[in-house]
Amino acid sequence: MSGKLCLIAEECGTDKGAIGHNYTPKYEELLGHLADSNITMLEIGVDKGFSMHMWHRFFTRASIIGMDINFDRLNGLRLDEDLKRRCPRVTLVQGDQSNWRDVLHVCKDFGPFDFVVDDGSHITEDQLRSFCYIFPLFIKPGGYYFIEDLSGTITADILRDFEASELKKYFGIASMERAGNLDNMLVVKRTW
Repeated sequence: MSGKLCLIAEECGTDKGAIGHNYTPKYEELLGHLADSNITMLEIGVDKGFSMHMWHRFFTRASIIGMDINFDRLNGLRLDEDLKRRCPRVTLVQGDQSNWRDVLHVCKDFGPFDFVVDDGSHITEDQLRSFCYIFPLFIKPGGYYFIEDLSGTITADILRDFEASELKKYFGIASMERAGNLDNMLVVKRTW
């Protein structure tokens, strides 16, 4: 059964829905109650901007921040202009998730966030580094951090290591789980 977010994802052409990775059921399960709330979200990795349209349509009162390393390509696609016209609550920012200064700049300017979606470089080191920068300081209590497109083995290793360490308490992690077609999305919930 397809939920509202899955249908919007398909209409917007993003790969987050059933046709692609099938992340939208998990997003809707965990975040659906926020659909009409004043929230702030960050997506790292905008690509062609299809997910920005999806988030804008689903979260009707959200401030949506998209960070991407390849801003020239985005402007070449006239994405920035199109988003400003069609999605006034979306802000695009150029940044490299492997550069802590870029990540910190975005977080200081727009955070804290109700949730973050990391769909950026898909390089494990970048994903973990961004998580360590953002999660402790810029995720609101009860908020979520989603890392998309992790390999199953790496995700299992991360889960095992966090469960066995004091980092879970330090980071205020309530839960970590895998989701998506191949369990290749890591979902982390903040307790405090």
